[in-house]
Amino acid sequence: MKKIRFNNSSIFSQHIRFHTTENDGTPESIYWDYKARYSFENKEEFAKDICAFANTFGGSILIGVLENKNVANLKVASGLLSVQDAERIKSDIYNGVLPLIAPSPSVFVDVFSIEAQTIISVNIDPLVNSIACVKKIDRVHFFCYPYRSDFGKQYYTPLEVEKIMSSSSYRAAEIFFRENVNEQTDILLISPVFQKPQNGNMFLINLEAVFHMEHLYDWGFDLKYRNMRCNVPFSAIKRIWKNLSEKIELELELFIVVSIEGYGTIKLISSTVISENSKFIIN
Repeated sequence: MKKIRFNNSSIFSQHIRFHTTENDGTPESIYWDYKARYSFENKEEFAKDICAFANTFGGSILIGVLENKNVANLKVASGLLSVQDAERIKSDIYNGVLPLIAPSPSVFVDVFSIEAQTIISVNIDPLVNSIACVKKIDRVHFFCYPYRSDFGKQYYTPLEVEKIMSSSSYRAAEIFFRENVNEQTDILLISPVFQKPQNGNMFLINLEAVFHMEHLYDWGFDLKYRNMRCNVPFSAIKRIWKNLSEKIELELELFIVVSIEGYGTIKLISSTVISENSKFIIN
């Protein structure tokens, strides 16, 4: 699933289904949140909602969408409540809410109609190289660092923020991956791929091998090489980019080693595992 910019009724109808006796309804996700109304009095809470998306993978806050819980106890869309004073709300978000967030993310507020009901979609781009905070009024904590999860809004600790900021290239790579790679995408892997028999020397199969992306998870993804699969965490990404042919190329921090038998699980290993005394034979 990717971030979607909800800026017209067609896109909304493609992705959001209302809860009925025949339909379970579309649940909230890491990429969108439902709100029946906008509160002019509670700007700080709305700032937290925007900041949470910016600190994760971006997303949309859909104002004017009612929600209830389905049989699985998930919050799902249940109907529409036409938004009043849409232009005033739009102005308040730009001039009253966003100044509470530092650094300020890119936010686009779109107003459109569905079934003669006015909807506001607050579309937020992810912050790639930083983590944003929301200014708080109370005297105990002056800032908070919200982020979005499948369970709604959560909060980073200052220690977690420091850890993320010290490896911002990993965050940038993960965001690029999620924005540009779908399941079933072929990826040209630049990292060395070695083949290791049970006893003997390690063989260098290829410095550039085409892998098939099979599944995308919260923590990483599955790559397939020949008839083998490999679980790759996002933290193993060193670089990712599009080449001139618009194909995805990926370089990992680790080497990939496969069994010589041609089946089983691909293993990720660090460069320290391969000693200088190892003999490599190029296939």
